[in-house]
Amino acid sequence: MGCGRETGGKNTGEMGICPASTEKSLNGIHGGTNAGRACWVVAGTFCGGEVQGYFAKKHHNCTKCGFYAKVRSEEENAFEFSPSLLEKLGVELITLQSKDFYFDRYGDLVNSDDWSRDLAVYLGEKDNLVFEKDHWTVIDFMREFYEHFRVTPMNKVIVTRLNAEGGNEKYSVKYLYRLFGKTPIKNACKYAGVPSLGCT
Repeated sequence: MGCGRETGGKNTGEMGICPASTEKSLNGIHGGTNAGRACWVVAGTFCGGEVQGYFAKKHHNCTKCGFYAKVRSEEENAFEFSPSLLEKLGVELITLQSKDFYFDRYGDLVNSDDWSRDLAVYLGEKDNLVFEKDHWTVIDFMREFYEHFRVTPMNKVIVTRLNAEGGNEKYSVKYLYRLFGKTPIKNACKYAGVPSLGCT
C-alpha cells in the first residue's frame, strides 16, 4: 500500500519522506522494511489526505485503515499489537487522571499541547522535586518561549529574560542548577513539556 513517500518515492517532493520508511527500530516487524508494516504507531505518516500526528491522535483512525486490517489478517497470531511496538520505539506511556501522556525515546512529551501543571508536578515528584514559585517562573517562561518561537530557550536566554522581567539579578546559570539539578535546562524542558534535544 505504498503512498510514494518512501525514500526516492514519487511523492517525496510534495509531501516529504514518510517517517515509517526510515524508522529502523521497527525493521522486520510483520516482515516489513523499517516501520513499513507498523506505520500506525509512527507519527507523521500520510493517511486520509493529510499527514497524521502522534500516536495518541492517529491511532483510532489507523485501526480502521485497510492496510492495518490487511497486516493484522496476514500476520494472524504473529501480529504485534501497539503497546509492544511503542516499547520498541522507546515511547513511554504515563496515565494521569485518566489521561494518557506519551514520551519519546529522549524523555520528551510527544505533544507539547498535552502538557498540564498536574503532569509537571507528577514528573517533579518522580524526581523528588517539589516546585516552588521560582521553579514555576522558569517552567512558565519556557512554555511561553517555545509556543512563540517553536524552539527551546538556552540557559543564558532564560537568565537574561527573567532578570529583565523581574527587574533584578535573581536568576543565574548557577541558580538554575540549584532549582533543577545537574542538567537544569534538560530537566526544566521535561517539566515544561517542551523538546529537550540538545539541552543540558
